[in-house]
Amino acid sequence: MTGKYPPRTGITNFIGGDRSGKLLPAPNQDHLALEEVTIAERLRDDGYTTFFAGKWHLGMGRYSPNARDSVPG
Repeated sequence: MTGKYPPRTGITNFIGGDRSGKLLPAPNQDHLALEEVTIAERLRDDGYTTFFAGKWHLGMGRYSPNARDSVPG
């Protein structure tokens, strides 16, 4: 959603994924940080109308796409 590789945002595995195993997993965020600007937010700031459709596996509550809409870009 940001145009970055996931590890650059702190996400090193799919959110909600099974992280068990013999090796210690890399640290992993359970949401996309609010400071990260999504492509939709950038387009909105440039005057485009955007909407969310489909799955969002980047956080719940204040990290959901509808909550992110109120965060200034």
